[in-house]
Order: sequence, then C-alpha cells, then structure tokens
Amino acid sequence: MTRDEILSTVLGERTGYVRGKGYRKKLPKKSNMQQENIESSVSSAMEIMRQEMQAEMDRKLQEEREQMAAQLQRNMELELQRKLEEEREHVKTEVDKRIHLEVDKRMHEQFASLMTRMLQQVLAPLLLNNSSSFSAFLLPSFWTILLLLLSFSAAS
Repeated sequence: MTRDEILSTVLGERTGYVRGKGYRKKLPKKSNMQQENIESSVSSAMEIMRQEMQAEMDRKLQEEREQMAAQLQRNMELELQRKLEEEREHVKTEVDKRIHLEVDKRMHEQFASLMTRMLQQVLAPLLLNNSSSFSAFLLPSFWTILLLLLSFSAAS
C-alpha cells in the first residue's frame, strides 16, 4: 500500500481536500447554478432593455433638438425679415422726407425768383415812367397781391 492510501484508511477521506493542493473549491449545487443562470439571463435582458430604452430616448432627444434648431432658425429668419422690413420703411420715410424738403426748397426758390422778376418787370417801367397816376393806381394793388402770395407761400 502507498502512503496516501494508508493515510486515507487511517484518517478517512476528507471531502474537498487533495493532498498537496489543499482544500479545493466546492462545486456549486445544481440549483445554485440554475439560479445564477436565471439571474444572468434576467440581468442581460434588463441590460438589453435599458440599452434599447436609452437608444430610444437618445433618438427622441435628437429629434427634439433638431425641431428646436429648425424652429429657432425659422424664428431668426422671421425676425431678420421683420427688421429688414422696418429698416426699409424707415429708409423710405427718410428718403420721402428729404425729397419733400428738397422739392419745397426748390419751389420756394423758384417762387422767389419769379417774384423778383415780376417786381423788376413791374417796378422798372414805373420808375422809368414817373407817371404818378399810373403808379398810384398800380402800386397799392400790386402790394396787396404780393402780400397775398407771400402769405400763401408761408402757409404751404
């Protein structure tokens, strides 16, 4: 008989003990293995569902971001168009005002020029003629007309 055999007959067999290697790990029971398999299956199924839900949430979030970006872009374009339209209206108003002022200025200049020429044409013959009866008749009515024209031009 060998030494190991003698030792095992005298002391009896030790479960889980291998000479030179010590106690070995006990194999799990079959029910424990099944429980671990079930737990790992459930865990992997839950992880798959979690990943799918995360992917769905990411997709929805991306869609919302794209919609918000598109809405923001539309709002910015509308605001820009509104501002441009306001600026156009403002510029148009300013241009119309300047044109109106320039036209008024030219009309007043032309009216003043016309009045000067009329005065020269009316007063020159009177001064050359020295006709007191004609000038006495013409001058009061001329001054009345001149005052009326000046008041009319000032009113407009």
